[in-house]
Amino acid sequence: RFTPFTTRPANFEFTRRPETTTGHYRANNSYVEYLVNQGGRYYLHLGIDYNNNGRIDVLNNEVHPMGAFNVYDLNQQGRPQRTNYYTYFVTTNMMWDNGSFVTDPQFDLKKSKNGWGLGSIYNRPYHGGYLFADLNNDGRLNYQDALTFDSQGRCEFYIFSDDVCSIGGLVGFNPFGNHDVAGGPPVSETDPQTIERRYRPSYVFHLDFDAIATTQIGSGKPSIKVLDAKTGVELGKNLMNPNNYDLIYSIDNHIRIEIKPADPRDLNVSRQGIISLQGAQHQTSIYGRLNTEVMNDTTVTTTTMHFTPTGKGENIAWMDCIFENDQAWHPHQFKLEKVLYFDAVAGGNININPSIIYANEDNEIFIRITEVGTQRPVANATVKINGCGVDFIDKTNHEGRLNTIIHPTSIGVITIEASTNNMLPGSKTIQVVGKEKTLFLNLDDVKSPTNIANIVVSGTTLPEAIIQVGTMEISPSPNGSFSFEYQLEEGNNEIKVTAVFRDQAKHRTVTVKLKTRGPVIMVDSIEDVINQSELLISGRIDPGSSIKVNQMPATVVHDLFRVTIPIQPGMNTILFEARDELGNQTTKTIEVYNYNEIKIELVIGRAQAKVNDEIIDLDLAPLILNGRTMVPIRFIAEAFGATVEWIDETQTITIEIDETTIMLQIGNETAFINGKAHTLDAYPEIVQNRTIVPIRFIAESLGAEVEWIRETETIVIRRLL
Repeated sequence: RFTPFTTRPANFEFTRRPETTTGHYRANNSYVEYLVNQGGRYYLHLGIDYNNNGRIDVLNNEVHPMGAFNVYDLNQQGRPQRTNYYTYFVTTNMMWDNGSFVTDPQFDLKKSKNGWGLGSIYNRPYHGGYLFADLNNDGRLNYQDALTFDSQGRCEFYIFSDDVCSIGGLVGFNPFGNHDVAGGPPVSETDPQTIERRYRPSYVFHLDFDAIATTQIGSGKPSIKVLDAKTGVELGKNLMNPNNYDLIYSIDNHIRIEIKPADPRDLNVSRQGIISLQGAQHQTSIYGRLNTEVMNDTTVTTTTMHFTPTGKGENIAWMDCIFENDQAWHPHQFKLEKVLYFDAVAGGNININPSIIYANEDNEIFIRITEVGTQRPVANATVKINGCGVDFIDKTNHEGRLNTIIHPTSIGVITIEASTNNMLPGSKTIQVVGKEKTLFLNLDDVKSPTNIANIVVSGTTLPEAIIQVGTMEISPSPNGSFSFEYQLEEGNNEIKVTAVFRDQAKHRTVTVKLKTRGPVIMVDSIEDVINQSELLISGRIDPGSSIKVNQMPATVVHDLFRVTIPIQPGMNTILFEARDELGNQTTKTIEVYNYNEIKIELVIGRAQAKVNDEIIDLDLAPLILNGRTMVPIRFIAEAFGATVEWIDETQTITIEIDETTIMLQIGNETAFINGKAHTLDAYPEIVQNRTIVPIRFIAESLGAEVEWIRETETIVIRRLL
C-alpha cells in the first residue's frame, strides 16, 4: 500500500495561526497546548479517480484535503475517545544533554518546539511532520486511507498543488496496517531510552509499521522571468546575487513579468491573479493584475509594472503571487510569498554632445557619465566607442567626463558604452551622417493604459519620408509631422511604425494597453449565517478600484475591501458593483441564506422543555426504555412546524414537514420516510396516553441535529429553517 503525504505548506508561515487552549491530556497525564481550530491555513488536495472516468469529481467525493486529524484521548473509563482538538502527524522530539527526554505532547507542525510529536514509531524528525488525507472520514489514519498497488507495483493519484511543499508517501506491505502501537509521547522522561517502552499508541496514526519513502517530489514555485518592458530583453543577474534580478536604483524601472508553471506538464497559471512587489521603494507595495497571452504557440501569464528602488544592495525587494482558486474547494485564493528577490544597483547614464556627427571628418565629442537617477558623476568609468570605422577606449576623469576626437569613415551608427564595478552598463548611440539629409523618426507619447479603443498616434520625420504602419502608408506634412488612427485590441498592443527615405529605414514601436474590462471581484467565503441582522463581507479587487455592496460603499485598502450590510431572514441577494480608475465597471451577485434556528432542550425525567429559551410544560417527560431515549412525538414534530395525524384504527402516526412524510406504527420497528422503509432501533409505544418514539430517528428524519449531554442527561435538538 502507498499513503501519500505532503510536508508543511509554505502558507503556514504567514496565514492566521490556529487558536490554542491548555488542557489535560490523559494519554500520558500531562497538561498540553491543544489546537482549537486550524486558523487560516490551507492544504494541498489529493484527488483519486474512484469511478475511472478520467476526471476528478468533487460530488463523487474524489477530492480530499491533506491536513489535520482530530486528537484522540482516553476517557474516564480508559477508552480512546475522539475530541474536538486537532493534531498533525508530528515527528519532532527533544532530548536533553543528560539523555532524558521532554514528555510534553506536541500537536502542531512548528519549526522548533520542545516536545514529543504524535508521529512514527521511532519519532525521527522527518521535516517536522507530514500531512495526510482521511479518505474514509473516520478520524484515524490507517490502511483504509492508503492506495493499493497493481500487479506491476503502481498506483495513481492526483495532487492539486496550491502551495509550495514536498510530496511523498508511506509504503507498507504487512498485516499491521490497522494497528496503533507507537507514536504517542512517553510517560516518563527516561522511557524512550528503553525500546520496548516506546511502543505507546497515539490513537490517531495507525500506520506505525510503514516506511517513509526516500524519494520525494517538489510542489515548486512557478517559473518566473523578468524582462525590460521596453526592449523585451531579460534583466541581468550578474552584479550581485546571481539568483536575483538587477534593478536600477532610484529610477522608475518598467518591467514585464512572465509566469509559467514549474513543470511544462502542469496546468497554466490562472489569469485571475495579482503580482505584488514590495521592499525598498517609495510606495508600500505595487500590484499588477495578471493577463494571459499566447506567445509562439505557448500560453504565458504576464503583467507589466513600474517599480522605483529607493535603496541599493541585495534582496531589497521581493515578489509575492496571489492566485484565485478556480477549483470547487477551499481556499478561494492562495498566496506564494517571496517567490523572487531583486537587487538594486546604480545604472550608468551617458550624456553625449553632439548627437549627430559627420562621416570622413574629425568630430569632437563631449561625454559625461552619471548614475541614473542620482546624477552623480561616475569617475574612472571605462568608455568604449565602436562603429563606422571607430574603435576607441578610455576612462572618465574625476568629474565623470571624457572629451575626444573621432573620425568615422562611413555613415551609420556609433555605439558608446560605459561600465564600472557594481553598475549596470550604460549604452547610447549617435548617428553618423553624410553632408545630406538623414532620416529620423520620433513618436509622441501615447496614454497607456486607456479604455478608448480608437487612438491617434503622431510623430515627426523627414518631410520627404513615407510612414508605413502595417499595410497603410502615410505622407508627412511639409513640416514633417504625421498622425494616424489605430484600433486597439484588449491587452497590450505593439504598434510598429517605419519611416522610409531612399535606401534608409527607421523603426519605432509604441506599446499601448487597452483595458475595457472592469476590475476582478474576489469575495471571501461566508460561513453559515444564523439569526443575523447584519453581515460583514470582505474580499479583494484590483488596486485603485472602488466597490459598492448593495449600494453601500466599502472601505478599500490597497486591494482589500470590507463592508457591513443589513440582511433579512431567508434568502438575501447581494450585488457587488466595482469601478476601476478608468471608469470600467464590473458587477457580481451572490446569494446568502439567513437561517432561523429552532433549538429544543429536553432532560430525561423532567416534564418541561425549553424551545429557544421559552419554557414549555410537557404532558410526558422524556424517558429511557431498554437503553433507548424516547420522547413524545407530537411536541417534537410541532415545535419544528410539522403536522401530526393520529389514525386510531391502525394506531398509525403520520408526520408531514416540507416535502417529507414520515409514517410510524405503535409496536412496529419499521418506519417509512417518503415511502421508503427504515428499521428503528426501538418501536413507538404509548405511555400515559402519549405516543413516544426514539428521539434520534425522528429528529434526524425531520432534518435536525441531536446532541446528547451525558453528565446532565440532556437532549439538545437543533434545526435550521
